[in-house]
Amino acid sequence: MKKTTANSVAAVVASLALSAFAADMRIDLKGDIDAEQAVATEVVPVLYFQATRRPSGLADELRVYDGAGKAVPYVVRQSMVRVVSAEREWRLLSMVSAAETNGELVVEAEWPDGVPAPDTILSLKVSTPLTDFDERVAVLGDDAPIAEGEIYDRRKFADVRKDELPINASFRRRLKLVFSKPVSDVAAKDYEKTTAEDAAGAAVGATTRRKFSERAFRVDSVSVSVPKEVVSFEPESPWEMRLCDTPHFDAKAKKTYIDFDAAYLPVCGFSLNVKDRNFSRTVRLLARANAGWRQLASGKISSIDLPGEKSSSLSLKLPGEIREGVLRIEVDDMDNPQLEYSDHPMTLLVKRYDAVFIAKPGEKYSLAVEKGAERPRYDSQILDYLLKTRNLSRLHAEGARDCGTLESHEPAAVWMWNPVAIASTVAFIVLAALAFLLFRTSGGSAGRS
Repeated sequence: MKKTTANSVAAVVASLALSAFAADMRIDLKGDIDAEQAVATEVVPVLYFQATRRPSGLADELRVYDGAGKAVPYVVRQSMVRVVSAEREWRLLSMVSAAETNGELVVEAEWPDGVPAPDTILSLKVSTPLTDFDERVAVLGDDAPIAEGEIYDRRKFADVRKDELPINASFRRRLKLVFSKPVSDVAAKDYEKTTAEDAAGAAVGATTRRKFSERAFRVDSVSVSVPKEVVSFEPESPWEMRLCDTPHFDAKAKKTYIDFDAAYLPVCGFSLNVKDRNFSRTVRLLARANAGWRQLASGKISSIDLPGEKSSSLSLKLPGEIREGVLRIEVDDMDNPQLEYSDHPMTLLVKRYDAVFIAKPGEKYSLAVEKGAERPRYDSQILDYLLKTRNLSRLHAEGARDCGTLESHEPAAVWMWNPVAIASTVAFIVLAALAFLLFRTSGGSAGRS
């Protein structure tokens, strides 16, 4: 009876020790917000390595906790970066007057009422139904010259037309356009119609000059372009993870293999870090399938460094993303010498994802992995809000390094940085020692009996 009780107690202590050693990974988040709002934090790659090795591992086991240890609803979505670009927006001006003065057409147009005024006018465009014309335009704002240039239509000679003038001036509510046509002899000198030549190069016919007809110019509308700030959200560039797995050369198959734990990361490509030059190899990306491997993607890597020609292509990008437990890169060396790789023979490209949740100012939050946990279920209304919200504030993982170099043991190393993990490790050592003493005592009692 004493032996059974001792063994049971020892087993419980050992189980507690192992549980302490396999304690959930927890990464504290840092950052300040001034109001309750949706925030984003990156799901760093080391979390994938800590989760159970199954396709739904991290998706089921990831949690967001507040400072009181309460789970907070969240969604995981692709990391997006805010991109601001400058574009031009066209505004149609209101025509005020048009009159001929001293043989020149003078048109006045003004900024439409009720439309916010920009700081700058970038350019001006004149719309006319006429063809085959050449007009010189002076643009005045508040009776002060701000631009001058030509508009023309030369489609009788070539497919060339210009109806826009650059301005780049401060805003003017009313613009005056003065059109003055070039004299005919100038137009004739500028635009010649030449004849074709026969096979022997002799000219056929005579060179003729075409003159513009004298006619009134007509303006249908005047528009100006103004700067417009366009905000978009684009996918963040992927993580670049340098892996230290050692390449294995199979002399019989004449191939080099690099096998590595992919931990169901969202892989979107890879590159090989090769020291050699002047080579070309077929490479394949394979996933472990039962007792064998199945191909996911293939391509070529190459490098040329010769006089007059230098190029390098060592990457293979995937059209989407793959999530697998174990991956293999296969390099077909054929009868060529084996390539020499760097200490980090491969760089893995991993698509970035964020955990998005509602945060309160002054509250502390953390990301955690709970092994064996089931996928959390939250109210759809909250999840829909988190999925569509843009321009988020960000919280950053504290103590978790960026992707950098990851080796097979690194997730445990990152886990050890966490104070909770350190306490768990100490508890494991103490409990393991107690388990050992109980087993030893149990064995000694059995011997004496």
